[in-house]
Amino acid sequence: MSSILNDYIYRAWFPGDCDTTLNNLQKDLDGGTLREKINVALFHVADEGRKAGGATPRENFHVYVTSYVTFFNQGDPKCNDISWNYWGWSTPKLTTDLRKRLNDLTTQVNKAVTEAAEDLKSMGIIFVDGLEDVYKGHRFCEPGHTDQQMIDFDTWFWSSYSHQDTLSEGPGDPENPYSATAPDARQALLDFLFPNGTVKASAFSESSAPWDQPGLREKYPDYSSLIKATSDDGNVTIYGAPFNLLRSFHPKGTAHGHHKDLFMGSVADNRDHVDGAAAPKPASSAPPPPPPQATDSCDVSYNFWYDNFEVRGKKFDPAKFGQDGSGLHD
Repeated sequence: MSSILNDYIYRAWFPGDCDTTLNNLQKDLDGGTLREKINVALFHVADEGRKAGGATPRENFHVYVTSYVTFFNQGDPKCNDISWNYWGWSTPKLTTDLRKRLNDLTTQVNKAVTEAAEDLKSMGIIFVDGLEDVYKGHRFCEPGHTDQQMIDFDTWFWSSYSHQDTLSEGPGDPENPYSATAPDARQALLDFLFPNGTVKASAFSESSAPWDQPGLREKYPDYSSLIKATSDDGNVTIYGAPFNLLRSFHPKGTAHGHHKDLFMGSVADNRDHVDGAAAPKPASSAPPPPPPQATDSCDVSYNFWYDNFEVRGKKFDPAKFGQDGSGLHD
């Protein structure tokens, strides 16, 4: 979980100062640092994809990049009294000011992504537009869909409250009924931190938080170190922490269907046409060779909420990036 969500939304583990966190991102945006990072990453993905072969000519290898969607309806005041504090405390609230600030930053990040894709157009970087319009009426804090949890089927982002032990995308899912109960992810995290299994969330408060307990702040100095430890622990399953937080703010399957339509439409618009007419049968009895591929492709997502890149595609070996992206500097 990035510092943005931890500091500004959940305050789940040893949170930092909210304004400092967002000001640091704003500084990267204003100074062009984020755009430069995206440029470098996209260049290396396209370059490695071309070197890997598969596309003929190799310049036909394309990288498809899309924008982020603003996560909130920022106008409906009903969210002003809701807090998603992980421990159930009363702050911070999802006020219109907070939602607008986060949406504005998302829009600025999208501008950096768009400009980076334009910079590298000659390298086969293609920006896929249109997601923002698709999500109208399906964000957090939409009128008629605002409650404490915001888990319903028509909200296209996963909430931290969404049940993990079901295929359902929430109440109202026409394909998969939503389970009535689910494991307590917050308690699962406490059971990891305090293995005796007797510590409850009610034992803590904003003035005496879990990370204030002896030895825990030193053992897990930030949220990412706690997430890594819980992820590596064999006793912590996807039905508990940290899965509910790691999945939150990501699109549900229904939303991904619309992503697919936009991506495939862009791929169709940018691929060379392959003649669909039947070719004459070869004189040899050997089976005909497979039809040539016009292009191979992959797409890249820079997840600024979670401080990582995701690369998806075929005929591209992710091992070339090296551990923690070290291969990008080769």
